[in-house]
Amino acid sequence: MIKIGLLGKSLGHSISPLLHANAFNDLNLEHQYKIWDIEESKIASFIQEIKDTEVKGFNITIPYKEAILPFMDEIDPVAMSIGAVNTVHNINGKLFGFNTDILGIQKTFEIAHTSLNNKRVIIIGAGGAAKSIIYYLNSQNIKYLDIFNRTKDRACNLAIDFHKQNAVSCHDFNDVDVIKIVEQGDIIINATPYGMAESQLVEQLPPINAGLPWDQCISKKQLFFDLVYNPQVTPFLEIAMNVGANFIGGLNMLVFQAAKSFEIWNEKKPNERKMFLAAKDALK
Repeated sequence: MIKIGLLGKSLGHSISPLLHANAFNDLNLEHQYKIWDIEESKIASFIQEIKDTEVKGFNITIPYKEAILPFMDEIDPVAMSIGAVNTVHNINGKLFGFNTDILGIQKTFEIAHTSLNNKRVIIIGAGGAAKSIIYYLNSQNIKYLDIFNRTKDRACNLAIDFHKQNAVSCHDFNDVDVIKIVEQGDIIINATPYGMAESQLVEQLPPINAGLPWDQCISKKQLFFDLVYNPQVTPFLEIAMNVGANFIGGLNMLVFQAAKSFEIWNEKKPNERKMFLAAKDALK
């Protein structure tokens, strides 16, 4: 039995096993998708253990998309440019790292018919997922980018990756100008785990300026994009609903990146529509 799986921490919310099981069954593949929920200190021993096993590959999620990099034998140029890996292919004990999040982000904006041209974008969070967002934004003609993170230094390190250095600012969550910045944003993206199901953060908004009166500084002209997919409507998206703003959840991104990972491992394209329906069923 060939094994594929998901490496991360606090993965009780994940529907990836059901999503991939659907694709395996659809293509008559005798594969099993596992969950490896481990501490960061165990990553090195995990890597050593799986190299010479039937583990064909695995996905990586929060918080290890950057931590996994030193353990790769080769890294795809796109993943190297992003600085984060979310898909690993094990070929005869050599580990090849890829980033399929970027495709998930691109296709999500495409199906939402959302143009980023001349838009002011706000990213909340500065981890591996935010790096993929930055990589995508570099291909778009956006007007300005604001990056918020708990620690400003990490936000500023991420800002360096944005090509238009005269059009990006970094902030910590307590920036005194946060209300003004949020009011001016056209697209606001949550790239943190705040709001994620089966976590201590499930009922929480990203803690920008604790007590931020979101309903007073956002409008229906803005677009909210939450990379969290479970639940489908997070507290972050609820505030968008309350003011009549457009919003996108993370489910489409999950399916598109998963389908690309599947293709890397199996050299076959899965049925994305069936995977999406399986994902929706899993969240009911």
